[in-house]
Amino acid sequence: MCYGQGNQPSAQAYFINSKNKELSIEQRIKFIDSAITVSNADSTTLKYISYKSSIYSKQRDFDKALITANELLQTAKERNSLFYIAKAQFKLGLYYAKLNQFEKSYNWYFKSSMTYEKLEDYFNFSKCLLRLSMLQHNNGNFIQSEELITKALKRLPKNEIKLRFDFYYQLAYSSLELADKNSVNHWGNESLKNAQTAIDSSLVYNLYGLLAHEDSKYIKALDYYNKALSFRNIYNERHQLMIQSNKALSNAMLDDRSSIDELNRIISEKQELSSDVLTYASLIHLSKTYTHFKELDKAAVVLNKAYTIAEDISSKEAQQESLGLLIDIDKANSFQIRHYKTTTEQLEKNRTQLTRTFDKINLQTEQAINNNLQLKAEKAEQEVLLAQENKRKWQLGGGLGASLIGLGIFGFYYRRNKKQKELIESLQKELHHRVKNNLSIIDTFIEVAKEEFDDLKFTDKLTELQNRIDSINEVHQQLYQKEDVTNLNLKEYIKTLSDNVSSSFSNERIIIENDINDTIEIQADRSFSIGLIINEFLTNSFKYGFETEEKGLVKIKVQEDKTSYQLYLSDNGKGLPEGFDIEQLESFGLRIIKLLSQQLDGSFELRNENGVHLDVTFPK
Repeated sequence: MCYGQGNQPSAQAYFINSKNKELSIEQRIKFIDSAITVSNADSTTLKYISYKSSIYSKQRDFDKALITANELLQTAKERNSLFYIAKAQFKLGLYYAKLNQFEKSYNWYFKSSMTYEKLEDYFNFSKCLLRLSMLQHNNGNFIQSEELITKALKRLPKNEIKLRFDFYYQLAYSSLELADKNSVNHWGNESLKNAQTAIDSSLVYNLYGLLAHEDSKYIKALDYYNKALSFRNIYNERHQLMIQSNKALSNAMLDDRSSIDELNRIISEKQELSSDVLTYASLIHLSKTYTHFKELDKAAVVLNKAYTIAEDISSKEAQQESLGLLIDIDKANSFQIRHYKTTTEQLEKNRTQLTRTFDKINLQTEQAINNNLQLKAEKAEQEVLLAQENKRKWQLGGGLGASLIGLGIFGFYYRRNKKQKELIESLQKELHHRVKNNLSIIDTFIEVAKEEFDDLKFTDKLTELQNRIDSINEVHQQLYQKEDVTNLNLKEYIKTLSDNVSSSFSNERIIIENDINDTIEIQADRSFSIGLIINEFLTNSFKYGFETEEKGLVKIKVQEDKTSYQLYLSDNGKGLPEGFDIEQLESFGLRIIKLLSQQLDGSFELRNENGVHLDVTFPK
C-alpha cells in the first residue's frame, strides 16, 4: 500500500491505491470512497468522485456509474465548479448511451456542450458535438449528423489533430450510409491526413473496403482490406478480426469457399473474446456466404444463432436484420415473420420519437438563447428610452436643476464612483473565476496524462507540476470567494497550499508547522511568487530532505514590519549536500526560488543548520 503506519493515510494515498487494478473492484471503491471522505479541497474531491464513476464504467456497471455521475453533478453545483458540472453532464450522456437510453443521453450531451461553450473550452465542446453526431447517425439522421460535425469543426482548436480525425472519419462513415461515394473518398482522405495511429489509418482503409464491396468491386475491396491489415502496429485483436471478417465476405463473393472456414475461425476467436457484437457481425457474414453458395439450410442455422445473440444484447436493429435475412431466403417461420413486422414498426416509431426529441432539445435551447438575446435587446432599448426621457425632463426643469447643482454634484460623483468600483470588483471576481476554472481544466488534463505512464519518474514530475498549478489556482479561488479582490489572507492561503503539497506525497511521518499571524494580508499579485517559493521548498523537503523511515518537521514562518515581509522556511532533515554552492544551482526547484525572490525585489539566504533553512525578505 502507499502509506505508512501511524497516522491516517492522506486522500492522495487512498486515491493511488484505488488505481491499483490488481485489487478487486470492492477494494478499489473502498479506497476511493476514503479519498473522497478525507479530501479537504474542492478540486480533489470532485476529481475523486469523477474517478469513482470511471471505475464503475470500466467494469460496465453503468447503473452505479450513473449514480456516481449524478453525485458528481450535485457536488460540482454545490462547489460552484462549472468545469466539473460540464464533465458530469458528459458522463451522464455517456452512461445513458451505454444503457440505450438515447433521449436522455442526447439531452445530457447537449447540456454538456453548452456548459463547455460557456467555459470557452472548445476541445470538450467539440467532443460533445461528436457524441451528438454519433447519436444522430445511429438513428439514421445522417444529414443532421453531418451538420453537427461541421459546426464542431469550426470551433475545434487547430492543434487537436486526433479529434479532427474522429470528425472526418465520422463524416466519411455518414457519407457511406448515404451512398455518397465522392464524399466517402474526400473525407476518408482528410481522415488519413490527420491519422495519429496505425488503427486510425486502418479504419479508413477498412471503410474504403466496405465502399468497394457495396459497389460489388470485390477485388478492389480486398486490396483495401489487405492495406488495412498491413499496419504492423495494430495490436487490437478485435479490430483485426473485424477487418478479417469483412475480407472473408468479399472473398466469398469471388467464389472462394475457404472463406467459410475462415469465418468459422473468426467466430470462434470472437467468442473467446466474449464479444457478442463482433460475433453477431461475423455470423451475418457467414450466413451471406452460405446464401451465396446456395446452402440455404446452413444459412438459416447461422441466422438463428445471430438472432439469439441479437436478443441477448437487446438490439432491435440486429433482430430486424437477422429476421429480414431469414425472410429473404424463405426460411423464417410464421412467428419470426410477425416478429419482424412488429420489430420494424417499433424501430420506425422509436426513430421518429428520437428525432422529435432531438429536434425538441435543439429547439428549446435555441429558443432559450433567442429569449435571452431578446431580453438584452429590450433592456437596452428601455435604457435608451429612459435616457431620452431623463434628458427631456432635465431640459424642462433646467432652472430648478441649476439651483440644485451645488447640492447634487457631490452625490452624483459619489454614486458614480461607487458604481464603477462595484463594476470593476465584479469583473475582477469573474476573471478570477474564469482563470480558476481554466487552471482546473489544465490540472485535469495532467491527471489524465499521468494515467498513460507507469514510470514513477514521469508521474512524480507531473504531480510536482500540478502542485505548482494548485498554488496559483488557490489565489484565484480565495479572491473569487472574497469581497476584497485585491488582497488575500496569507495564513489561510499557505495552510491550503501546504495541505495540497502534503497530500500529494505518501509520507505521513513528515509534519508541516505553520507560524503565521492571522491578520497578515498580502497583495494578490505578490502571493503567486510566495506560494510557488513555498511549494518548491516543501516539494524538495518531502522528496530529498528525509530518509524513507525518518520522521520530519517542516516549518513555515512569516513576519512583517513597517517596510518588509520575512519568510522563513526550514526542515530538520539531512540538509544540503557537502560543498553545495548556491551560485551553481542545478536543482530546478532552487532555480525557481531564486528567480521568484528576484521577482519580489527581495533577497534570500539558503544555509545548512540542522537541516535546510531558507530565509526570504522582500519589501511591502
